[in-house]
Parts: sequence; structure tokens; C-alpha cells
Amino acid sequence: MIRKIFGESIGVYTLPNAESYNDDFIKFAYYSKNLVENTDIFKLMKESNAPQDMKDHIEPFIHRSHYIPGYPLKFLDDVMWALNEYTRELGPEFNQHNFPYLVPYVSRAWTNITTQGDYIGSHDHVRFDAKFSVSYYPKFLPEQGDLHIENTGLKATKRTYPCNEVPVRERIEGKQGQIIIFPGYLKHHTEINKSPEDRISTSCDIKYIGINSDLPPPKVVEDITSAFQKELTKNFKL
Repeated sequence: MIRKIFGESIGVYTLPNAESYNDDFIKFAYYSKNLVENTDIFKLMKESNAPQDMKDHIEPFIHRSHYIPGYPLKFLDDVMWALNEYTRELGPEFNQHNFPYLVPYVSRAWTNITTQGDYIGSHDHVRFDAKFSVSYYPKFLPEQGDLHIENTGLKATKRTYPCNEVPVRERIEGKQGQIIIFPGYLKHHTEINKSPEDRISTSCDIKYIGINSDLPPPKVVEDITSAFQKELTKNFKL
């Protein structure tokens, strides 16, 4: 269902096949974390003040974990199901165009492990040019830190977390198997994880392509995809 927060439409849904991949997602979160931390690039970043171009080099791989073997691909089917529900509820204004004019796809996906005492700070997904962003919980326990949608219209100094001003942010209670969809430009953050267990979540960004978009030649896409897979295998020692 859609929940209105600061005039924005936030979709909150329970995924139909969540139980079939939740445990796999938790295992994958730790697996991918280990992969990242054992790359030569990440080690150099930890050992020194890494230049920005080094961080930019590893970022595309970290945020495309759905290309790493072991990622629960069934989840992406459920994401598309939830996105269809969300856009249907948004109404005809959004749905006036469809295939082949507007075709959604997951452009980036990654997992988050938030340890006790930590939290995810205020941010948006504008730099990734995301139409919509997604947050999902394969496991969620009390006190692990709910997601907060911020009033993006306020000045940044007024929404710095933690902040006691009301209504600068609104909480969405976390639940296992629950997906949250929202516009990519919205600022959001989580509460502090006060539980003794890691908070596991996964995120992804949704973009759209269509016949009105710039369409690169298929051979170019094929070559880039092949090169990406080779770099992925090399960097993460798959």
C-alpha cells in the first residue's frame, strides 16, 4: 500500500516469496562483505588515504551485487511485482506509458550490515539517477533501527540526524519480508541499531529505459557487460 509522507508516495509491501530467499540473503550479505574486504583495492583503501578514483573504481562492483554468484535472483522478481503494485497505486499519471516506452529495471543492488551501535546516515540516491529506491529486510528484530523518511524540503542543517525537530522525519517500522519503495531523491536514514545482532538489509535502485531513451548499439552493451563480468571476477577473485 502507499503511505503519504510529507506529500510523497512511499510504497510498503510484504513480498510474496520472501521466505524462499530470506536465509540466502543473510548468507549472501556476509559473503559479499567478505568479498569486498578481501579485494586488493579495499585493503589499499583501508591502509591509506585512497584517492577518489580508487574508490570510484570499486564502487560499481559493490553496488552491483546482483551480478555476483549467489545473489537471490528470485528477489528481483518480487521487486518487480512490488514496483508494479506501487506504480499501479500511483495512478494513470505515472502509468500513461508502458512497454516499450517505459521499462523498469534494477540498475544497482547491494546489501547492508549494520552492527550494534551503528546506523546508516542521511543520504539520497540522486547521484545514481535512481527513479525509485528500494529497501528490504530479510530479517528484522526489535531495536535494530527503523527507516526514517526525511522532509527533503527542509534545509540540511535542520534534518541532521539525530534531530528532535518535528516533522523533519517520519519512521517506517521495519518488518521481516517487507519492502519499502520511494523516490530516489528522498533523503532517508536509519535509527541506531540497539540490538546485539547485526541488522541485515538490502537495497536497490530502479531506473527506466524505453524507445524514447538513448539506446546504445546492442554490440556495445554486450561488450561492456562482458568486460564488467571479467573485472568483477578479477577484482573479487570469484
